[in-house]
This record gives sequence, C-alpha cells and structure tokens, in this order.
Amino acid sequence: MIAVEERTLHKRLVFLHSIRIAILSGLALVTAIILLFFQAPLSLLAILGVLLAAVVVSILFFPLARLLRPRPLLTLELAFDILLVTLLVYLSGGVASPFYFLYILPILVASIFLSRRETLVTATVSFIAFGALADLLYLGIVPYYPGFDAGEVTLGTFIYNLLMGFIAFSSVSLIASYYFERIRRAGQQLRDVQENLRDILLLNNSVMEKMENGLATADADGRVISYNPKAARFLGLKPGMNLFELLLPGEELPAARHQWQSGGAYYFEKLLHGFSLGVSVSAIEKISSFERLLVFLVTDLSAIKKIERRLKEKEHLALIGEMAAGIAHEIRNPLASISG
Repeated sequence: MIAVEERTLHKRLVFLHSIRIAILSGLALVTAIILLFFQAPLSLLAILGVLLAAVVVSILFFPLARLLRPRPLLTLELAFDILLVTLLVYLSGGVASPFYFLYILPILVASIFLSRRETLVTATVSFIAFGALADLLYLGIVPYYPGFDAGEVTLGTFIYNLLMGFIAFSSVSLIASYYFERIRRAGQQLRDVQENLRDILLLNNSVMEKMENGLATADADGRVISYNPKAARFLGLKPGMNLFELLLPGEELPAARHQWQSGGAYYFEKLLHGFSLGVSVSAIEKISSFERLLVFLVTDLSAIKKIERRLKEKEHLALIGEMAAGIAHEIRNPLASISG
C-alpha cells in the first residue's frame, strides 16, 4: 500500500515539475518580450537569466526524481521555489516587487502534498524570507540590484506591503490546507470504501461459485444479468438468454408475476437437461439501476426424486406382498377345510 502511495506521489511530483517549467517559461517569455519591444530597466535582463536558469534546474528535477524518495524531493523543490522567488523579488525591488505574489505557489504546493502544520511552516518560511529581504533592503544593509531604481519607499508603504504579504500567505495556507486536507480525507474514505467493496465482491463471487444451488438474476423482462456455475450447468445458461422463455411458458408467467409482485416467492418444478429442478423466483424492487431484479434460486431435486421413486417402488412391492399374502391366506383356508 505504501509503495502504491509513493508511486502516486511520484507521478504528481512529475506533473508538478511540468507545471513549474510552464510557469517559469511563461514568465521568461513575457520578460523577453518586454526587453525586446519596450524600454525596461537592465535588471529585467538579470531576471530573464534567473528564469531561464530556473527552467534548466527544473528540468534536472526529472532525473533527480528517480534518485530521491518523494518526500525529500518535495522538500528540496519547496526550498528551491522559495529561494527562486526571493531572488526574483530582490532583482525587482524588494517590498515593492511585483513578484512577491509567487510565494503563494510553494504554499499551495505544500497544501496539496503536506499536512496543515507543514503548510503553515512553508508559509512562515516564505514570509520570513520575504520580510528579511525587505528589511535588509529598506535599512540599506543590502543594496538594491544595480540598475534598478526602487524610488523612495515610505515607512507606511513598507509596513503595509509586509502586512499584506503576511495576510496573503497565512490566508492561503489556512484555506488551502483546510480544503486539501478534506479532499485527502475524502479520498482516503473513498479508497477504504472501494477496498471494502472489492472484498465484498470477492466474497460474494466465492460464495456463488461454491453454492450447491444455482443462482441467477434477471431484469423485469427475464433477460439474464448474472449467474453462478451451478445455474449455468442446470439451465444451460448463456449471456443474453431469457429465463422466462426457458422456465416460465406463457400460461405460467402471469401467475408467477402476480406472486412476486405481491412480495412472495413463486415455486415450481421443471425437468430440464436431464435434471429435476426446483425453482424459486422472487423479486427485489429498485436495486442499483434496476427497477426490479428477479432472483432465480435453482435446486437440483434429482437425488430426491430418485429416492422418492425407490420409496414408491418399495411401497408397491410391499403392497403386492400384502396382496399375495392375503390371497394365499384366502386360498389356504378353503383347502384346510376340504382336507378336514
């Protein structure tokens, strides 16, 4: 079971690699178009280089996925994404950067694959990275990227952007982790139900195959739906056959239909394919996609009939013996009188 879950997680991570490459390629294309056709700061050239390098690194994650287990690989990818977004934010102006919304992407990825606590940790690390970089740039400890004119950032703007980032990161992590946790729980419950259903079906099939009686089901028109091996042997069933035509001639069908429609079972006996069969027909109303499902329970009465015939033969022989004894007695009495 764990191996199956790891294979599923691995496939999802490969899909995540593809999405990352698509997003980075789109950002790189937009940046290249702006550089070619519009007057833009030179820092966009560095941003384009970082985006292209990130695409190459993302491509390298495909062979790396074969070497690492899914969990360490996911942690490595989240760390790479946070560092990449932080670098893009630095190259584009820090707290005023248009790229800081990209921190939401690793938070969403964490909410899809990880628990709520781990998603909150990812959101916290993202905010710390964004806030630390913004503080260092605002305080002048780290200079802005050469060629980028950030302009004057007031303290109010600085605090406002930090608070908006905190609210955005925490809101996305809480909401996304809540809903993805529910989706995962529902998925697990669905898998449990599917496993239970598989077990029930296997048990049902095993019981039907081992039954000494024949069991067949048909729709309201008598068309065969399912049957076990004994029913196939007794009745000579094949897919698509009509049990009404096989077992219930026209004059018997109305009485049988009236019986099962009233909630009872209709019983009759029939000689078919060399078997003396006892057949009981009952109906189950509105099950699955069927308005009415007919259940035919077929019992082989051949041995019982054979015993009944032997008992009748013995009764006949006993009756003949009694008659012979009576006749002998009646004959013996007159002979005894004559002989004196």
